[in-house]
Amino acid sequence: MSDTDNRGAEVQAVASTIFAIALTSVVLRFYVRFRVIKALGIDDWFMLLAMISFTLHTSTCLAGVTHGTGRHSLSLSLADMSAAMMFWWYCYLSYCTTMIFSKSSIACFLLRLTPLKPQRITIYLALGVSIFISTAFFFIALFQCWPVSFFWTRIPGAGSCISVDAIIIITYTYSVFAIITDFAFTILPIWLVKDLQVDRRTKFALIPILCMAAVASCAVIVRLGYVENFRNPDFLWSTTDIAIWSQIEQGLAITAGSLPTLKPLFRKVLSKLGHTSAGSRGDVSGRPAAGFSNSHKEQSAKSKVPSHGPQITLHSLASISTLSRMGDEYSCSTEKLGPLECDRQLPSSHSKSDDMV
Repeated sequence: MSDTDNRGAEVQAVASTIFAIALTSVVLRFYVRFRVIKALGIDDWFMLLAMISFTLHTSTCLAGVTHGTGRHSLSLSLADMSAAMMFWWYCYLSYCTTMIFSKSSIACFLLRLTPLKPQRITIYLALGVSIFISTAFFFIALFQCWPVSFFWTRIPGAGSCISVDAIIIITYTYSVFAIITDFAFTILPIWLVKDLQVDRRTKFALIPILCMAAVASCAVIVRLGYVENFRNPDFLWSTTDIAIWSQIEQGLAITAGSLPTLKPLFRKVLSKLGHTSAGSRGDVSGRPAAGFSNSHKEQSAKSKVPSHGPQITLHSLASISTLSRMGDEYSCSTEKLGPLECDRQLPSSHSKSDDMV
């Protein structure tokens, strides 16, 4: 069999590379949370669950390659083909759980950035749609054949599966909703950053970081071009591109969801290299950035807001040290992390539920 008839090595290379990138981003995320800002949020735990699920997906994907994923069915023994199909089935399920957890993490991250009701409703709606469609896809994949083992045994007369046409329609439907929710999570950060009380240069720097959710959608869009390959009876060969782009989608979702949390680490590295993070700290000599005061070696970011209104700031990129009120002003101490690293803090008149996000 020629190399052109075996794409297993291609699947293996892509799966290993994107997994390594995603794992690195999550490890750095938790390093920042534990060692730099010393605070964990529910978005971090969701991303950890996503990484665990993605690890299972990658493991089953690589196991499938050893048995025949990426090769023609005629070149495989019945035992190898059955094993490869079983691992493909497991990949179906772990893909769904990875996307549920990663999008839940991104949604919780965005919820920590805004107290405004319209934006929060939009986030909840996008998350609800994402969880619903992913859960539905999970159970359809789980029970697409009955008994479920018929998916990989295919013993004549021993079971049945839903039609290929139904699988294709379901895949298209899932993909469309995935793209819609991803772009909802992309547009929202632009809306959020617009209301932040920081200079324009800082806003322009934050928008691409917070809009990384759109990156995963690119993989979904590319994968749409291969959905019709499900019709090909040479399943393990014809679905190679679907397997590759599904792996990429999950890895990008995890990586993109973790990058915004690494801002304190980027600043720390740049500081050691003798540079400064634009708009977020003073220069390397210790002077504060323009527009912010320095008192007792401590920087503070103040925003005048009504005593009954919320302050939109950026906790999810770091954490705060102290919060004090002076009249109608709230001062967020940023001794360690700079003035842009303050959390959304609500006055006591607001319910505590918003602060538990």
